[in-house]
Amino acid sequence: MKRDTWFNKLGFKTNPLSIKPREDNKLLGNEEMIKRIIEGVDKGSMILVEGDYGFGKSTLLKRIIEEFREDFRIIYYSCNRKLGSIDYEDMLIKAGSVFHKIFRIKKKHNILLLDEAQDMNIKDKELLPQYFDDGFFHSVVLVTNGNKPDFKQGEIKERIGENHFKLKGLRDEQAVELIRKRIGDIDLISDGVIKKVFQRSKNPRQLLEDVEDLLRDAVENNKDEIKEEDISSVLDSGKKVQPEIQED
Repeated sequence: MKRDTWFNKLGFKTNPLSIKPREDNKLLGNEEMIKRIIEGVDKGSMILVEGDYGFGKSTLLKRIIEEFREDFRIIYYSCNRKLGSIDYEDMLIKAGSVFHKIFRIKKKHNILLLDEAQDMNIKDKELLPQYFDDGFFHSVVLVTNGNKPDFKQGEIKERIGENHFKLKGLRDEQAVELIRKRIGDIDLISDGVIKKVFQRSKNPRQLLEDVEDLLRDAVENNKDEIKEEDISSVLDSGKKVQPEIQED
């Protein structure tokens, strides 16, 4: 006999706090900014987007893909997985049809999404404006983690111009809105507790995980409500102490 999960016992068929990217949770508070980014991509701009972990960068990229995939060939490239410099030539050939591949012809008018763009090297940065100006990329979106976005000068900066955006984190009220959209107005967890959890979670992904842990604990232990003291007792108990690495 199949055992009911914590969310089954609360009346949900699937986990309502799944961390898979969804439009309803990752872009709260950034709606106007996302609209401007989409407009910039449509106009053929080079765009820089900064955002810390969990602020919705992956959801933004998925949004761009959904918006433009019928009209453009979209190339996604993560700079932190590369070995050496970006091979723009090979990238553009592979983006084309069989004809392009056979005769080694570079396809034009693509949209390039460069994730983890802070890891681009000097050669990557020097070549990108050339391919952009020559029409191989209709638009370029550079996404960075906000730690070291080294695009404050040079030709890339000139082409970015005013198209520099910083994704904002959630406010307390938006954190509550995020959770309530998922679980509704169940009495097991109050808005106040959600705000307290968010103060330590700081980003949507961690907030979803932490609230899930609290709800699971409450259901499994037959609690009538989640109290503030449960936050530290439940969430801190799941942390593991990492062993120190001894250097030779």
